[in-house]
Amino acid sequence: MGVVLLLFALPLFFVTVLSDNTAGALYAAYRNGEYTQAELHELIRSATSFYSLFNIPCYIVLAVGIAGVMQVIRQLVWGEGVFLIQDILGGIKSNGLNYVLIASFLGLSAYLINTFLPIQSNGFLVVVPIVLSLVFLPPVGFMISQIVIYKNPFLKYMINGFMLYIKTVPTTLLFLLLFLLPASLGLNLLPLTAKYVILFVFFLLPAPMLLTGWFMYSCSVFDKLINEKFYPEIYDKGVYRNDI
Repeated sequence: MGVVLLLFALPLFFVTVLSDNTAGALYAAYRNGEYTQAELHELIRSATSFYSLFNIPCYIVLAVGIAGVMQVIRQLVWGEGVFLIQDILGGIKSNGLNYVLIASFLGLSAYLINTFLPIQSNGFLVVVPIVLSLVFLPPVGFMISQIVIYKNPFLKYMINGFMLYIKTVPTTLLFLLLFLLPASLGLNLLPLTAKYVILFVFFLLPAPMLLTGWFMYSCSVFDKLINEKFYPEIYDKGVYRNDI
């Protein structure tokens, strides 16, 4: 599964390298006196906006890979048989469109933030994407898990995602922060070369484990708030308890 995620993440790697190289070249030119600080901020903002636009199709490609991998994770968590290639292709065929819609929304949101919020020149505005992430990422996480279990319209996935988040805010936020905060800090504090190595290793090894952990947490929430009443046939599916 890690190999699949890594392959589908390659376009995002490529655009990230180009973006970092552009930022590095602009900073070098600024240090040489070619730009003022105000000009640098504006150039960085323009470059960030430009590459954010190119990131949208990269997110879409990665989302297609995640659609296939999540199908395999569902089979593993539920204790059902896994046929890796067949399940990945089946997940892409059945659920790929919904994952593409999610990736398009996230990519477009990132583009709009990077284009219209001058974060480089106003540090206070960095709070805006953080708040938006805390509001939208958890429901998106629940959507990712719902899609491989239930057959609903996309809007229903979205509404359920927000309702599930509202009912589980403390535990859901804690669960996501335990995963996202260390990775975010590490990628922002390390040199660029280390960043690329970590991203490579992340998609290859931790990413499928984290997706599995999130899916298991989602299933526990679904069992408590949805399945026991509305879908008893999948309530506690994949859970084996010692009755002694």
